[in-house]
Amino acid sequence: MTVPNGPRTVSAAVRSATESRAPTQSAEPAMTDLAFIGVTILVFAVLALIAKGVERL
Repeated sequence: MTVPNGPRTVSAAVRSATESRAPTQSAEPAMTDLAFIGVTILVFAVLALIAKGVERL
C-alpha cells in the first residue's frame, strides 16, 4: 500500500489541519479577555471592600 502524496510528517499534518480552518477575528477574543480581566479586578475590589467592612464589626 503506497501513500499517494508520500509520507507526511507530524508538522505537515498539523500545518494542513490549521490551514483548513476558517480564519477567526482576532479583535473579538482580545476584547473578551480584557472584559474578563476587568470584571475579575472589579470582583476582587468589591470583596476587599466587604472584608474591610466586616473587620470593623
